[in-house]
Amino acid sequence: MGAVGAVVGVVLTAALVPLIDAEPQRVDAGATGADAPPSFREFGAGEGASTETADGTTGDGGATADASSPTGGAAADPTSPTTAASSAGGGSSAGAAPLRATDQGVTASTIKLGFLLLDLGSTGRIGVNTTGVNPDQQRAAFEAFLKDINDRGGVNGRRLEGFYRVFDVTNPDDQRAACLAATEDAKAFAVIAMPGFANAAVLCVTKEHATPLILTGQGVSRSFFTESQGRLVTLQMAGDRMMRNLAAELDAKGVLDGRKIGIVSSEEAQYVETIDRGLVPVLREAGHEVVHVSRLATFPRAQGQIAPEVQRMRAAGADTVLMVGSFLNAVPFVQTAEQQQWRPRYLVSEFGGLSSDFEVQAMPQSFDGALAMTSQRFAEWRSNIPEPAGDARCRELYERATGERIPRNDGDTSNAAYPVVLYSCGMVRVFTAAAAAAGPELTRSAFGAALQRLGPSESGFYFPGSFRPGKADLADSLRFNRFDHSCRCWRVADDVRAARFR
Repeated sequence: MGAVGAVVGVVLTAALVPLIDAEPQRVDAGATGADAPPSFREFGAGEGASTETADGTTGDGGATADASSPTGGAAADPTSPTTAASSAGGGSSAGAAPLRATDQGVTASTIKLGFLLLDLGSTGRIGVNTTGVNPDQQRAAFEAFLKDINDRGGVNGRRLEGFYRVFDVTNPDDQRAACLAATEDAKAFAVIAMPGFANAAVLCVTKEHATPLILTGQGVSRSFFTESQGRLVTLQMAGDRMMRNLAAELDAKGVLDGRKIGIVSSEEAQYVETIDRGLVPVLREAGHEVVHVSRLATFPRAQGQIAPEVQRMRAAGADTVLMVGSFLNAVPFVQTAEQQQWRPRYLVSEFGGLSSDFEVQAMPQSFDGALAMTSQRFAEWRSNIPEPAGDARCRELYERATGERIPRNDGDTSNAAYPVVLYSCGMVRVFTAAAAAAGPELTRSAFGAALQRLGPSESGFYFPGSFRPGKADLADSLRFNRFDHSCRCWRVADDVRAARFR
């Protein structure tokens, strides 16, 4: 998850120029002003929800007159579904050509989306309570957001229709079957998948079936973007960029000075690439010593590997362990180290997850004080940081549609359902913004080109980021949280800032 987001964890045809596999841009970590994203207006507008203006003030959701606009009203925002919803029922604006079928999953009146829903299945065996991660709830969230868009005219006059399929996060074969159901059976124009849809299943959608895919994106390497030829979009940083930022931030904090570093990761190709070509070289260039890398199989096959790997890492002299893999393996690794009375310092990336309370609920005492770099809003409520207006509108829309409250926290405990619902909102927002910007002649190539023109953007539960040509991984901001074993939870450790590599 991010709460789920790491549970373990747009687009265009091959005719579009592939995403540029370029060196990330380094920027001033204090960048503001032009880097700030537009306000989040997409969901709930016109339904009594407050809206946030560029200067941070709030209004009643109505448009403010603008004398500079030809119509005398608010200037149109091409990325807003409200702007796109200009003609309900599949019609077209006055004087415009009639809508027609333009691509797989696009008719004159509808756009079909495939939604892949997370099922945590057998993960309870490692002490994870799966309450709050419910496929039925995920479907209800997607349906609420689609209804809101459709009630306001759809996207450029087309209604959004959903196809739903649950996938088992622990079963790669089932994830491939989910890919085939959405692409071959449902013939969806694009696929939106919840956290945990990963590894080869990603390329099943984007490469094998040339279909746009939007993910939260924990555990996505740069090569996945390259092989997807522009059809892959994530809310999270791509692996290479995340590792550069992680190494630079840890180096700046001085927490690696004089330490012997072990890394816990996965044998999956995208993890190997991200560690071997990203994290390890950067750490060594900075003068840090990496003594051992544990490459574990996917859960549950890794269970027999963990005890021997703990012993190998300990024998190599590691006193600091970087977790760069699925929480499904990371949790039993730390539990096993504790049983062997080995207690190194733990540092956490968000490549594969582990940054939510949900994912660390079974961590032992030795995990206390672990630091996690995150691009998400975990633990903010514990520091009395207000809920962002855009996130609040997503939450309120879901609550109105379902009659179910989903606050950020249940007393002193994080509500695991909250970020899951916001992920749904954020991914639908990204799709809708790009599809609206692509115009009435919607094709996969037009969609992907429009996505890369969106510029500064926001997404549910994630810090602000941006899309641009060659960059389809949104997140551009980060902070650190610290694990507190007394509550088995994360607490905010510093302020949100621009990532060093964007």
